[in-house]
Amino acid sequence: MCSKQIRVTFLATLPLNSSTIIGRTIPLATELQKRGHDVNLITLGKTTDISENQSIPTKIAGPTFRIDSKKPYFFQLISRYVSAKNGLRLALNEQETDVVVLVKPHPQNYSAIKKIPVPFILDSDDEEKYSSRTNYLEKVILGSIDKHASKKSQLITACSPFLVAKYKQICPNKPVEFIPTAISNETSTDFLDLRRYFDLDSNSQIILYLGSLSISSGHRIDQILNIWNEISTQNLKLHLILAGDGIDADIIRARAKLLSNNNRIHFFGRFDNNLADCFTRQANLLVDPVDNSITNQAKSSSRTLQALKNGTPIVTGNVGIRNLLIPESLHNWALYDPNNPITLVNNIKYGLTDEAKTIFRDNTKDNWKQWTWDVVGAKFSSLIEELTL
Repeated sequence: MCSKQIRVTFLATLPLNSSTIIGRTIPLATELQKRGHDVNLITLGKTTDISENQSIPTKIAGPTFRIDSKKPYFFQLISRYVSAKNGLRLALNEQETDVVVLVKPHPQNYSAIKKIPVPFILDSDDEEKYSSRTNYLEKVILGSIDKHASKKSQLITACSPFLVAKYKQICPNKPVEFIPTAISNETSTDFLDLRRYFDLDSNSQIILYLGSLSISSGHRIDQILNIWNEISTQNLKLHLILAGDGIDADIIRARAKLLSNNNRIHFFGRFDNNLADCFTRQANLLVDPVDNSITNQAKSSSRTLQALKNGTPIVTGNVGIRNLLIPESLHNWALYDPNNPITLVNNIKYGLTDEAKTIFRDNTKDNWKQWTWDVVGAKFSSLIEELTL
């Protein structure tokens, strides 16, 4: 533990229920807190989203760009941008902070910090201009802000080798560190029986997808739907469970209704994160369908880490960080070619076998421990401590 207490403010623009805040920002802040530092979070959203047991002191400084699912009109967008920027800047000025962690290079939080004489770290877990449904002008703006923020920052931390390489190219003389989005070293005891919940036979086989139902953000659930007729007809015990929610949930549900054996496709909806381990252990196979886009090259893969931690085989795309997380001895079947649907079919069929389960567990035992928040958080904390010396 560092002898000097550092006051750290995470400055974000995302609602508290967003995947980045839940899956990355809060865990990083918690690790700093464990090591004796004074940590708080400033972001946008609704004050009602702050739970009573929120572990990190949190302030909501204004509304997000999207208050509902509809994209705001141009003048609404400008108004919300100005309101958010001013709110974030005011809230930050009220903090006597030593260092700011900029959670993603977004227009509102970068504008809020530009004139404040506090060192800041840029923390990136996405290639922003490709990660959302944006038009050409918005992509240009996001790309420009990304470059300006990276050049102005004192340190850059990124969740994937792709992003590390990108920022090293933009800022060759600046420290850029690989800080993966990790996984908890604790296993939740929360339990919900998926087979009983969906009234499945005890001998049924479950393919499980956990997470965002957002095809446009690179989560290519449609790839699984495209092959469902084939794999479900050949395996009458097979069920597909989709646990999660997202902007394309209605589209995915509508497509699923048109498929053969659609009575074996089940939607759990949004779930408590404490159930992720429980759900994973009950599955015969996890799937992490992706395309070979810049979006997926830049992202982390929580599903892959869930598989490693719980000893459940996974079939995922041969893209980005997944090559690093999955041992090379499993690449021939755990990684499929997103451009070749046949490989997805064949890999799923093999991944459901007892042989695959045994080989996966033998080759991945304890591998996940190098990707826990304890390990990653210690590195992140030391980087901040060195920065503020």
